[in-house]
Amino acid sequence: MFDTGFAMLFRAVDRLRRQLQTADGELRPYLTQELFSLQRLGDQYIDYWVALDEQIHELLEMYEITEEPESASRTLDIPPPARTAPKFAPIPTVQPEFGVEMEWMDAAFQTDSTIEASLRKGIGYFDLLMFDHAVEFLRSVVQQANHPLGRLYLAAAYAENKEAELARAQLAELRRSTTDVLVLSAANEIEAHLWAQDKRYDESIRLLAQVASQLPRYPDVWYNLGLCFALLGQHTKAISCLTKALDLAPDDKDAGHLLALIQLKTGQRERAWHTVSYLLAHHPSGPAVLLLKSELAILDQRYDEGFAALRQILQIDPFYDAAWAQLAKGLLQKGEAEEAVGVLKKALSLNPNHPASLVQLGIAYLFSGQTNRAEHCIMSSMSTYPDKSFLWLILGRVCALQNDTAKAYRRYLRAMRDERKPIKRLALYLYGLSLFEEGRSVEAEKYLKAAQVLGTPNTAITLLLARTAEHLGRPLEAERLMASVYPGQA
Repeated sequence: MFDTGFAMLFRAVDRLRRQLQTADGELRPYLTQELFSLQRLGDQYIDYWVALDEQIHELLEMYEITEEPESASRTLDIPPPARTAPKFAPIPTVQPEFGVEMEWMDAAFQTDSTIEASLRKGIGYFDLLMFDHAVEFLRSVVQQANHPLGRLYLAAAYAENKEAELARAQLAELRRSTTDVLVLSAANEIEAHLWAQDKRYDESIRLLAQVASQLPRYPDVWYNLGLCFALLGQHTKAISCLTKALDLAPDDKDAGHLLALIQLKTGQRERAWHTVSYLLAHHPSGPAVLLLKSELAILDQRYDEGFAALRQILQIDPFYDAAWAQLAKGLLQKGEAEEAVGVLKKALSLNPNHPASLVQLGIAYLFSGQTNRAEHCIMSSMSTYPDKSFLWLILGRVCALQNDTAKAYRRYLRAMRDERKPIKRLALYLYGLSLFEEGRSVEAEKYLKAAQVLGTPNTAITLLLARTAEHLGRPLEAERLMASVYPGQA
């Protein structure tokens, strides 16, 4: 059964290999999609094989079947499997006590093959991300023998299952039983992962630094160090580590992508462009890299270049939600709200149950002046969208544009109760904006100044503060605020 299935897969892959050699731009995305489908089908066959092997093993143990009958082997024409340990034939003339001893010896001499089979299955399940099954087999390995590799994988499986104490117990035992540098470095990596799960990135860095000192040419440890430094906000150290990872593994798109993201976040736009260009040379069709390229292009107002990168992603994978969202956001930034509405409708037609797309459509309707439709989208998202405070902000703005200011203020106040600074800041800004639009500049200024101090200087808040100062008869202050936004026009 499996031979037939795999033969079909190999024939299909050979056909795709021939077609890809001559495929044009239109055909290539369809062939790519088929190739990924075959990959998933292959993975499914492996899952079935592992499950089948486990069930056969259980039956052999349950009914104490130790060897295959000769007649069955001849009938099916299956060669006997090679053994890694000797199999002793029973001796019929032994005393009872000696018979028990022989059974014990027989089991002992089969230990190596049993451990090897359990280890192989445990690692196989681990690679398939089936961690509960991996634990079951790997635990039997370490119970029968002090096997460093089995214990290492068992600790990793416990870590993936978020069973930190069990994982640490295995790591402690492993450190007592071996001095192998590679094994101990792997143990440090697993423990670093455990600390990262608890957001104790400083502890992760301490352990990963030990690995880096022992294995300085190991690219993964530099990537993990870079990630931990980035999560701690230590961007200079993160960039240094990720650059090292990329030097050691030039094809590492994850390290390159994270490096470009940090460069973009820290305002190093030219360096981010350089990193993205480098990545595209190695991964010209990588969706994550193309998405980053589009973000950079849209920030630089190179809209056509950014939109082209997004459409390239959607040709490869039309269900890539982040690309639809980025395309709609770019269109809104360009002032093309109606086009953004069309893009988000298409995204929702492909994935009708995607709550973020519905919220984004509500925002696009809001920017296009269709407040009733915007309100309908946001109210429809209330049961599924996790960030309720953000929804109250949008609904507040909807009410303000519908001249229902009392209801708008109530909705803004609901959002202001949120402890997150970005949400609180946006609520204060929108509250101030609505007050300003009502002509209540004195009150508006209080809310806008409160919004300004909650974070780094923000262009929208500063400009509205300038307009407020002008309305309150303070032209010099208004000019100073405008000059901070547009220094060349001062």
